[in-house]
Amino acid sequence: MSEFIGALTRHIKRGVSIAVAIGGENYEFIDSSDVLAVESLGAGKAQLILIDRRLSAVKSFPELTKILIKSEGWVLISQKTLINPAKIRKTLRDPKAKSYVAILDSNRVFPISSAFAAPLKQTLGVKSFQYINPLDVPAYRMLQLGIRNIEKDITTMTREELIENFSTVDGKTVVVSVLIVNFLWQQVQYIRAGNSSPVTGGNVRSLWYIVKPVLDRLATRKKSSHYKTLSSKLAEMVSYRILSYSEFELYDDNQWSIGTKNPHIIIMSEKSSHYYFLRELQRTTGASILASGGQPSTITSEYFTTEFKKNVPDYWKKDTVAVVVLVDYDPFGWSLFDTFIGDLKTFGIKNPSCINNIIVPENYTQSDIDQNHNILQGHVSVSMLKKWMKRTNGVFGKPWGLETGTLLLPRNWPKTKETILSQLKPWFKS
Repeated sequence: MSEFIGALTRHIKRGVSIAVAIGGENYEFIDSSDVLAVESLGAGKAQLILIDRRLSAVKSFPELTKILIKSEGWVLISQKTLINPAKIRKTLRDPKAKSYVAILDSNRVFPISSAFAAPLKQTLGVKSFQYINPLDVPAYRMLQLGIRNIEKDITTMTREELIENFSTVDGKTVVVSVLIVNFLWQQVQYIRAGNSSPVTGGNVRSLWYIVKPVLDRLATRKKSSHYKTLSSKLAEMVSYRILSYSEFELYDDNQWSIGTKNPHIIIMSEKSSHYYFLRELQRTTGASILASGGQPSTITSEYFTTEFKKNVPDYWKKDTVAVVVLVDYDPFGWSLFDTFIGDLKTFGIKNPSCINNIIVPENYTQSDIDQNHNILQGHVSVSMLKKWMKRTNGVFGKPWGLETGTLLLPRNWPKTKETILSQLKPWFKS
């Protein structure tokens, strides 16, 4: 693939460094992203398995297990084998052992002990290993999206070449969504080849400016802007674990912070203006906080959960992660609540325990309800309002909404803070 304008030459490291002995007192450092698996040799010793060689690690097998599970999301598949889930290409059933084997890069086969199967399924986001037989999950999703390996750089294709590669069967209409996902796939392949991201420090719109001239050649933008298509398809590919925002080194406004004393507690607010209040709560509780600034973006959710999982090693267990979501008490706020919980699950936090009785009418004064309620009829679709009323009963049976901001006014801080602390008390570890 040709070099992109503005791309830097810095090589991107995606894992942690692992020291291996190469004779005497000499050592080599291997990036964990290049390692398929780590095996125990007994007596605490460990060896790294790469595509083309095996190396003796300096750290013991228990030490490497602790580091790689916590920081890189690796998974034990037996008492003596730790694998890199990003290297799994398919799983096959072993009829003799009546269990499954994981096949990694270079067709290396590793038996999956039934006692260790659950954490691997949790990591892969599947209920059965049959779902990744014969294709791994990302490969199956790539097939669904129409991603394929196209040799020529899409950004340099002529109009005729674009029509030839991405048009419908009749050759008359270019399927823009397929063009965009293949553009994104080429971009990430370019980065994975050791090149720096062409949009380091930028945002999703930075990727749009690269592909926009391509779409201009097709004159597709006269009817609609496909920036939204790019954004949604990128988010979809991230959720399917085909690629990640971090690989592109995209900018995140970082209105979140992982707690120190109680990082397993997440307090999220939909409004950026509430971040100062969240910081006050964090100083008191040691919890993790996030202000979404409206609908939570997938990039923020990815970056937040990646760091969160490093600090909460048992995040995948049930009844371990507590979530408080401070959103408006109306159908839109609760939709945002559902989206955030869905994002946590997408990025691996499968069992969050939701504490959703903070922003409820019982915590408002009657005066605040009388003066600040919102009448929802006429502003929300009938079906959406009906579902929300069935779920919450509205404001004591009335189809009204209440804004979070009322409870987070400085005059109400003490009471709101006390309510949140009382709800979180059973979850505090420190």
